[in-house]
Amino acid sequence: MAALYLPLAWKNSGVLLMDKLALAKNGDLSWKVMTSVCHMFRRVAVAELLLDGSKLPFSEHLGHGAQAWLHFLNHAPKDQRIADRGLGLFDAIAGGHIALAEAIARATPPEHNETWEYEDDYLYVRLIAEMFLGVMPQEDMEILLERWAQLLTDQDDFRYDLVALLLEEEWEQDDLNEGLLDAIDAMNDWLEEKVEDFVYFPEDEATLLHVSTEVLTWIYLLARKGMVPDDDYPLAPSLARVKKAVDPPADGAWMNIPNAFVGEG
Repeated sequence: MAALYLPLAWKNSGVLLMDKLALAKNGDLSWKVMTSVCHMFRRVAVAELLLDGSKLPFSEHLGHGAQAWLHFLNHAPKDQRIADRGLGLFDAIAGGHIALAEAIARATPPEHNETWEYEDDYLYVRLIAEMFLGVMPQEDMEILLERWAQLLTDQDDFRYDLVALLLEEEWEQDDLNEGLLDAIDAMNDWLEEKVEDFVYFPEDEATLLHVSTEVLTWIYLLARKGMVPDDDYPLAPSLARVKKAVDPPADGAWMNIPNAFVGEG
């Protein structure tokens, strides 16, 4: 399966975004609909970044996806609420929407949803959220990390290794950078597997296999820890690095169809 021509990936993602927004505005706040809303905003954000090199629409679309995710966490039926792979939290941080990211981190469910998400996926996001907020004591985060370790048995999880590195109280610059590069390599492999297994589609291959808000979040947290990051990394080019906090979207902005797609469909 080959990646789509980027403008076509952008258009297809926008059309699907309109469909999912219509469902959400009509009251369908299921996790399936809302994860798709965030996913499409993320695709459109990356596509526009790669097409014209402007960080403004990239940040705006990520902010709208993050705002949609916060709405989901606050208003969806409780049996639908999940943390899963970060979604809006990563998008908010990567887009420079720090206040929005704080709100999402605070709204992260206190326990994993046994029906709809795996516990390791939940613990990954929960720990990222707690590290971002910087309120939970180190000992409590280490308890969550140990709970995660018990789930791994003989399996490797690059996310666990990255989070463990973030929690280390003593570190060297080289260790942080090496750990980041190892995690990015593993993320690349994971993304390629998703494409091969048809979990990700040509639109994803054209966009999300080039820029990852997850990797951008790792870099943000490592930099805050004290690491001096390189200008460019795989999945996190300098083009995508929003280094200053931006103003939050207007209330309810996520429900509006992006202007470029009005009349499409």
